[in-house]
Amino acid sequence: MAFGKRTDALAMMQALSTSQALIEFDLKGMTLTANENCCKALGYSLAEIVGRHHRIFCESNLVASPEYTAFWTRLAAETFDAGSYKRIAKGGRESVGERPCKSGWASGNCLDQHAVANC
Repeated sequence: MAFGKRTDALAMMQALSTSQALIEFDLKGMTLTANENCCKALGYSLAEIVGRHHRIFCESNLVASPEYTAFWTRLAAETFDAGSYKRIAKGGRESVGERPCKSGWASGNCLDQHAVANC
């Protein structure tokens, strides 16, 4: 059986959620949910971030840049994105790390119109 071909995707996501800090966005950048590890890492409660745009975790000069717009365009077009990104946690604390991000696409068809990323 190939990796990722399991029928119990929920169990795999639950296992990842116990060891990773994960956050979900819609393809316009609105926060859908985040796990407890992510909330702790960023210093927010889940209620404080659900429905808020990804930009709350970014510096204002990045949000105003063409690169930021291109980032969301790439995700909407089924592109995997990984790099070292700075996140701004609650209170302005900076957090820099590798943050892979992938939208929910398969075979060119959008499954659930969201992106999952590490916090």
